[in-house]
Amino acid sequence: MPGIAQKTDFGTGDLSDLTPAGVEAAIRMLSDEFAATGEKTELERQPPQQLFDKLAATGVFRMLWPREFGGGGFRLPDALPVIETLASLDGSAGWSTMIGVESAALWTRFEPGIATAHTPEYGVLTRASLIPRGVAVETSDGWHLKGHWPLASGAYDADWFIAAAMVKDGDAIRMLPNGLPDARIFAVPPDRVEIRDTWRALGLRSTMSHDILIDTVLPAHHAAPAAGTGLPGSPWPLGRLPTWMALGPFHCAVIIGIVRGALGDVIELLPTKRPVLNPTIRTCEDPLVQHSVGAAATRLDAARAFLMTEANASWAMAEDGDVFAPRDRIRFRSMLSHVHAECVTIMDVLFSLVGANPLYDGSALQRRYRDLRAACQHVTASPEVFRPYGAMLMDVPVPNEAAL
Repeated sequence: MPGIAQKTDFGTGDLSDLTPAGVEAAIRMLSDEFAATGEKTELERQPPQQLFDKLAATGVFRMLWPREFGGGGFRLPDALPVIETLASLDGSAGWSTMIGVESAALWTRFEPGIATAHTPEYGVLTRASLIPRGVAVETSDGWHLKGHWPLASGAYDADWFIAAAMVKDGDAIRMLPNGLPDARIFAVPPDRVEIRDTWRALGLRSTMSHDILIDTVLPAHHAAPAAGTGLPGSPWPLGRLPTWMALGPFHCAVIIGIVRGALGDVIELLPTKRPVLNPTIRTCEDPLVQHSVGAAATRLDAARAFLMTEANASWAMAEDGDVFAPRDRIRFRSMLSHVHAECVTIMDVLFSLVGANPLYDGSALQRRYRDLRAACQHVTASPEVFRPYGAMLMDVPVPNEAAL
C-alpha cells in the first residue's frame, strides 16, 4: 500500500552486542522525535519513513528471533520493558512494533525456514489477524484460503501476513478430538493479500490496522496449528508457550507504557496549573491531588510487577519443558485481563486531574487516553476469563476446558 513505511535493511552482521538494555536505550534516544512528530503522525495515519527506519535500526524487530536465525534470542520477559518504553513515547508505535515483535512466536509454529525463504535479512516484518474469520479447505497439495479479516495491524510494508481460519470439510467445520473446531494459521505472501483502508478509529490511529482480503492457494507447509496450548516439542521456549502466554504480555507492556507516558504528562502539567476555587496554590500542592498521583503510580507499578512475575514464571516453565495445564493458562489470562482493567482505571484518574487541557486536539494526554481505550478493546482484555478461573479455583467443572 502506498505510504506505508518500507522495511529497513536489518542487516546480517554479528548480533552479539544486541541486548535488551541496548535496544531500550537506542529507543529512548528517539524520544524527542516521537514527541515532535506525534500529532502529524496521527493525522497522516502512518509513521514518518525516517523515524521508522531509525526505530527498525535499533534491532527491536529481531529481539525474539533465535540467534541461529539472525535474531537477538532474547528471553520474552526481557523484551517487555523495551516495548513498554516505546509505547510510553508513542502508543501507535508501541502497538505496531508489538505486532512485529510478538509475531516471532507465531513463526515457531511453522516449519523452520519458511519465513526466511524470501527474506534474506531476517528481520521478518509480519502483520497478523488471528480472528478465525477465514475458511481453509484442504486440497491435494495444499490449502485454499479465503476470507475477510479485520485489524491486521502493522504500520510497515510486511514481508508476510499470518491469518487464522477454520478448516472446513464440505459445508461443515472440521472438529478435533477434544471437541473444538480445527483452527489453523496460514502464512501468506503480501502479493496475495488485498489491503482495505478501513482504519479510521478512536485511537492507535497510525497503526494501519486495516482489513485484509485473501483468496489464494497455499502450499501445505504454509499452514500450522493455532496451538493455543503451545508446542511442547518445540526447540525454542517461545514455541512451547501457549498463545496467550506468548502474545498477551506484549499487549500489557503496550498499555502499561501508554499509562506510564500519561503519568509523566500529568506530573509535568500539574505544577503549571492552579485550582479554580483556590488559585493561591498550585494544583500539585493540593493534598488530594498528591494522594491521587501517588496512588496511581503505585497501582501502575503493582500491575507491572504482576505482569513481570507471571511472564518470568511462564518463561521458566517453557525453558524447563513443562506442560502448561488449563489452570496455568487461565490464571495467566486472568492476569492479562486484570492489568488491562487496572490501566483503564488509572488512566481515568490521571485524565480527571488536569481539567480541560486534554480535551483539545493536539494534546498528547488526549492521544494517550484514546490509544489506551482502543488497545483495551482487544480480546486480551476481556473480563470473561475471571468466571472460568473462579470455577477452577473452586473445582467446579468448566465447559470446553481445552479452549482455555
